[in-house]
Amino acid sequence: MKKSTLLLAFIAVYALLNSCKETTSKTSATAIEQVTGQVEEYNGDAGQLNIMGYFVEPELDGTIDNDGNIELNLPTDFDKISQKAFEEYNALAESGYELSPIGIEDVFLSLENVEIKGDDVKVALAGKYYGFEIFNNNSEKVGRVFPASSREFIMNIMNGDKNPPVEGYYYMILYSNGNTTITGINKEPLTIDENGEVNLYTQTSYDVNISKGWNIIKYAVSDTIEDDNMEIQIKESAFTSVKRDDFNSNWLYFPL
Repeated sequence: MKKSTLLLAFIAVYALLNSCKETTSKTSATAIEQVTGQVEEYNGDAGQLNIMGYFVEPELDGTIDNDGNIELNLPTDFDKISQKAFEEYNALAESGYELSPIGIEDVFLSLENVEIKGDDVKVALAGKYYGFEIFNNNSEKVGRVFPASSREFIMNIMNGDKNPPVEGYYYMILYSNGNTTITGINKEPLTIDENGEVNLYTQTSYDVNISKGWNIIKYAVSDTIEDDNMEIQIKESAFTSVKRDDFNSNWLYFPL
């Protein structure tokens, strides 16, 4: 198969979330930053959490216990870890894609009409679809956890064709190799009438300050609306940076 460039952050191959690749426990030998949380009324297994994305070997740098307490140990050299994983995958004879670092334009929604200042950074998202796979003590993949407001919100992100948007939020945990800011509001037409007049807009605001290293970004939908085809659309949404001390998300468990 001819290789093609792939954006690691967004890959619409939902079946891969349920693949059965065996893995072993790994712990980074480098310095770490820690993110914690809890799944309320957790009914899954204790296990380890994979912080890597699609196609590459898992990196188990986190834990969840029987009470749903989560600890993510994020290596401060995640860019090097990701690059090494890309190179290992790209060297495989059966690899179907060419993995490479991504930019902010691959992570955020349309960046037209907003101001971007700072470095031309490369970024990497921890986890898959903003969530983290759970591996039990038998190295079996048994579920995923997401820092998000509701199951409905995550299901829309993963499969918007079958799940309409709802108000709520998710958090992305993002590594950057430099500093940059994104500010402003991007407004785009949703529906245009027969006279060519826009009668419905969607807008996304940005108040994002990305620093070198690990960052926490919140994406929130504050309003939805029904369009002329009676389909629910996002009317207002926002990306904002969140300080580590202010990160207090609900965590959701999705068993496999």
